[in-house]
Amino acid sequence: MGGRLPLRLCPGRGWLRWWNPSYQGTTHGRLGDCPPLNVRAHTLVDPRLGAKVRGGAGKLALSMRNVGDVYCWTAANRTLAATVRPTAMPRAFGVTLACRYQ
Repeated sequence: MGGRLPLRLCPGRGWLRWWNPSYQGTTHGRLGDCPPLNVRAHTLVDPRLGAKVRGGAGKLALSMRNVGDVYCWTAANRTLAATVRPTAMPRAFGVTLACRYQ
């Protein structure tokens, strides 16, 4: 599951909010039972709140990634001498300012 879900916060006033939930179920890095390669189920949520200027000339958005600061592996793999487990990004904050020149 994943995707951007827009919801109007204040219809007609230019305020927008989005949330981007993603869920990954339990999975295994290889066939059979190998605990170091088992990836637990996890859910990540990335909300965003923004405001549009009238006429669509610009917008400002505040965002946050991984609200729960969940530490999880996104995959697991084993090579000859190493086990590789990429992790999800830690909690992060951001600001976006966009302007349209005409």
